[in-house]
Amino acid sequence: MIGDNRGPALSRVEGFTLIEVLVVVAIFSTAMVAVTDMFLIANRAERKILGREDIASTARVAVEQIARGVRQGSIDYARYADPAEGGPIGLTDTRLFLRGSDGNTFSFRRGESGCEPGSIPCLIVEENGETASLTPKGVVVEQFTVIVNPTFNPFERLPDGTYPNTAQPTVTVVLVLRSGSGASAASIRVQTTVASRAYVR
Repeated sequence: MIGDNRGPALSRVEGFTLIEVLVVVAIFSTAMVAVTDMFLIANRAERKILGREDIASTARVAVEQIARGVRQGSIDYARYADPAEGGPIGLTDTRLFLRGSDGNTFSFRRGESGCEPGSIPCLIVEENGETASLTPKGVVVEQFTVIVNPTFNPFERLPDGTYPNTAQPTVTVVLVLRSGSGASAASIRVQTTVASRAYVR
């Protein structure tokens, strides 16, 4: 047809120019990326909080089991003196040797044998030669430090009939656990001091 000009009609879509459509698409894409990022950040934070709650529960159970062993038993100073067990108590140690009121021996230490896959090192409990992991799968023990005070047996009588110390033995335990990896990794540090209730003088 004479005078039919379709040029402007091709550059408009339902009343919008092509540039306006591109601007709207770009704004919509930017908004979607921002919303997705916010969702992913919130999701990672939630996973980290849940992981922290899980390892906090694990740490409380482990520390309470150790504290109960100290309260109901006594420090096994004789076992610390055994060279096969790694030598005498240090100012800070990575082993805790205890003796129950029934005479059974047990210990806690950070180690690798008996740990679940992906949970190395773990917290190992040993009782009468049998060992088990005290920390569950997915939890790694970054630190297990024990401070025994005094570092010698206060209930062992000296040759002159006196005792070397009047202090009741106490144990301070520092436990650091970690779970997960990357941005969702969570860690927790717990510390407690407990005194033995055994008094054998």
